[in-house]
Amino acid sequence: MEKYWRPALIAGTVGGLVSSIPIIKVANCCGLWVILAVIWAAYMYKNENGYVDIGPGAALGAITGGIVGFVSGFLSLGFRAILGPQNYYRSKVMDIYNKVGVPVENVPTEQLTSAKMSIISIIVGIVASIFVGALVGLIMGVIWQKPKTPPAPSGNVIDAEATVEESHFENSQE
Repeated sequence: MEKYWRPALIAGTVGGLVSSIPIIKVANCCGLWVILAVIWAAYMYKNENGYVDIGPGAALGAITGGIVGFVSGFLSLGFRAILGPQNYYRSKVMDIYNKVGVPVENVPTEQLTSAKMSIISIIVGIVASIFVGALVGLIMGVIWQKPKTPPAPSGNVIDAEATVEESHFENSQE
């Protein structure tokens, strides 16, 4: 387990930093920064160990994804506090209710405080990042798995070269 932490911490922290920057964050709508961080972590792991198997790849991906989600979530919260309006989530949720056609009077606004929504957003982001990371790590494990060695020959295998040499030897003696 210790060998997962170094690549996961490096790639996860960098991925979280990049994915929390407001303008660049747009690319994370499809999990791009999580995917790239997990690929980088798997690459570092492969360079240290020679290969990445499926199980360790999935574990490494989940750890890296969790770190990306955690770092990104809390840094995004800081960016929002500095750059964005206080009721960022409330306005977004109200926009969704308006688009769906739910009357705004029926929306319990006391439940849409930014602190609650920020915590929910961070938790959902971490869980989604863990899931995407584990999936990408699994794929990296398939791509960079340990090469399979062919099975050892059994005692009944005939050596074709030896048979040819013996028959040649027998023919030359005649």
